[in-house]
Amino acid sequence: MIKMSDILLSIIIPAYNAATFLRETIDSIIKDIGDAKQVELLIVNDGSTDNTKQVIEQIKLENSNIIINHYSKENGGLSDARNFGICKALGKYVWCFDSDDIIEKGSIFKILTKLKEQDIDLLSFEIRERYYDSGKIEVVNKENKPTAIILDGLNYLSDYNIDYSACAFIVRKSILLKNDVFFLKGVLSEDYEFPLRLYKYCAKITHIDEVFYNYIIKDGSLSRRNTQEYYLFHHKSMIKIVKNLYDFIERINDKEYAKALEKHITKIKLVAIGTLLKSKVFFKKKKEYYFRFKELGMFDLKASGLVKKTFKQKVIVFLVITRIYYITMLLFSRR
Repeated sequence: MIKMSDILLSIIIPAYNAATFLRETIDSIIKDIGDAKQVELLIVNDGSTDNTKQVIEQIKLENSNIIINHYSKENGGLSDARNFGICKALGKYVWCFDSDDIIEKGSIFKILTKLKEQDIDLLSFEIRERYYDSGKIEVVNKENKPTAIILDGLNYLSDYNIDYSACAFIVRKSILLKNDVFFLKGVLSEDYEFPLRLYKYCAKITHIDEVFYNYIIKDGSLSRRNTQEYYLFHHKSMIKIVKNLYDFIERINDKEYAKALEKHITKIKLVAIGTLLKSKVFFKKKKEYYFRFKELGMFDLKASGLVKKTFKQKVIVFLVITRIYYITMLLFSRR
């Protein structure tokens, strides 16, 4: 029987009212674990009000050969559940996994082999987006990755394209705990800023040019992003995320890393500004967030020349530079 101290990888799955899809997610991971004895499956029931807890207990009962640990806590949101899981994890490395996504077949063996062969801090890999209803499949953010080389966080941020999804990499747990790197609570898109702080403390990063994770996109999740409530929460979140990154820059007092970070903060700014432009909120609220963005420096896009931009983002930069963004934004406002 394997000792708890020998567990190499903990897969952390936060679950909130996830009973409908959770079994499919966990079954895909259990099947891929197979006979591997160095993997912990850690499920955090984040105050679910459906039968998520019963689903987890039944799966654990059916798979006594797999190390499955589960905890129930009061609802605190995705970031809080992930942070809880990180603190409880037994593995040397942790991998955050969403409760309705699917692992790519054969991933566990390749991951364990890589972690055993190389003493690395962070291992990143590719993500495939799968649209649940239409069946559309796409590998995202594939360009300019440091495949087959090892480098530190500063060089990675400076020279390569990173994945902002927390599900797109596996990281040494001790780095998170030692440097107090946890997910920012109470925001949407918490994955945007988490890796940007994390990379500061990673001396050995490498990338595998293979898909290990399937991100399942459902029509319902897309429709929820087109409401006034969603947009208001998104605007608040972008403010909190950018402010947290600027506070981080002040704390670390590292000019080189701050310079590398500014490029990625600019990417987040472009997302925030673009979302505000199309936001379906009333005129008064949109105007309020415009001035809050302005006060925080969201429209300072001096580093935009370093960022690879979509056509829409190029238009946004043009609108900001020519100072006609505000007028254009108001034209898209609800009265």
